Amino acid sequence: VGTAESDRVLLSEQVGEDSLVFEFATQAESLLVEVEGTRDGEVVAFGRVRVDAAVSEPQTVLIVEPGSVAWFPLLADGVWGGGLVAAGDGVFLLFGGFEGDRNSAAESYRSLGLEGVIDLPEFSEVGELPEYTDESGQARRDRGLLSATRLSVAGEDQGDVLVAGGCPVAPFGESSRGQGASFDVSRLDVENGSWATLDARTALDAATCALMATENAVGDVVLVGGLSESRGVVLLPTAVQTYERTGREVTVASGELGGVVDLATSSLGADGVLACGGWNVTGAYVTQAEATDACFTVSLAGVVEASGPLPRPRAGMAMVSLGDGRVLAAGGAEPDGSGEPVPARDEIWIRDEAGNWSPLGTLAVARTGHGIAALPDGTVLLAGGTQSMVPFAYPEDPLSCVEIVDPTSGNTASLGDCDASDDSAGLVQRSGRPMVAVDPDWGVLIVGGLSGSGVATSGVQLYVPPRDAR
Repeated sequence: VGTAESDRVLLSEQVGEDSLVFEFATQAESLLVEVEGTRDGEVVAFGRVRVDAAVSEPQTVLIVEPGSVAWFPLLADGVWGGGLVAAGDGVFLLFGGFEGDRNSAAESYRSLGLEGVIDLPEFSEVGELPEYTDESGQARRDRGLLSATRLSVAGEDQGDVLVAGGCPVAPFGESSRGQGASFDVSRLDVENGSWATLDARTALDAATCALMATENAVGDVVLVGGLSESRGVVLLPTAVQTYERTGREVTVASGELGGVVDLATSSLGADGVLACGGWNVTGAYVTQAEATDACFTVSLAGVVEASGPLPRPRAGMAMVSLGDGRVLAAGGAEPDGSGEPVPARDEIWIRDEAGNWSPLGTLAVARTGHGIAALPDGTVLLAGGTQSMVPFAYPEDPLSCVEIVDPTSGNTASLGDCDASDDSAGLVQRSGRPMVAVDPDWGVLIVGGLSGSGVATSGVQLYVPPRDAR
């Protein structure tokens, strides 16, 4: 029993064959209990649970090994193209997405919690997605390739999730190219599970799926890129739009980005949001797409301006803010308009605060369509992806590889051999376009993706960064 803000208790003896039991009393309404297992001063096991003082039943703590990927039970159906967000306190929410081998979109959102679990954590359905009307006038809820953004900046709606766009049919293979895409922007109050949908006057300027959403420093959400289809014609919206939290409406920025898909975005802090690369259709067929090296910034005032270009044209690369004004970009591919497969690239680039790009190093494995996440120690995680790209086509050569990039030196550290043919290097399944979300206390959750046959994968994995013993 302690009165300090933080008490440390050494559990020197094991109780029972495979568990430790710790009983305590407190006057606080809740406690955050962390468990660390150390060996020679190094943390080799970690777990945490938030305990409500009003609950007298035993609480179980999930223990994981830092610096590794923990595999959780597979999803009942594979999923890709959903919106995955970390909602705080070890809870992750998954919105929509295309399921199994049907490429039909889900109508619901799901939750997975890492704190206070009895068995290994699994996703469970929480509620339905908000209703929207497609271009034929049909009311529906099914959506994949939607964006989901947790509003993290202080304000009345802090902690809510903004969901925008999406389409009911995957725009890959021989299917439609975004037919039935949604104009709608909706906000979920996570605490009570209620949706608030913007009316038509304040929704998206164009029905869009596969758009990119990035929260800026003042809490507004910048929406760029994507595509839709109308009467058999593929449309690539050119406007940059911003969800403004104060007025709770979507406004069109001053200036255009150009019609691009598969671009990368990142926050620039006080300088707004950065958008780079992607591809646009250059021929009579949608697969005849060509990558661009263009970069643009979207200021906090909603003004779009050209920025320093990438060293080479790129689509399907991953980009992340390093939190100090710099941005790291890695991988991608360079579609050339031929409609033929092009190999993934392995370059790593750094953008400085002045907007100039420079080479940093190379990845262990060339990849495109991969997940990316900045880690608390300043390094960057890359997961999955594919070894080649054809726009609008399903990937044929996904990867299971997970590697960590040090943005200071450019060195990479792989989990496993990280060979393109290795299935033991991180993810439980080879996955292109995996969904990634970061909980600053727990780590990086990596979910689903696409297999080489166009079937959604079912993997649920948690990467827990190494921790310093305290």
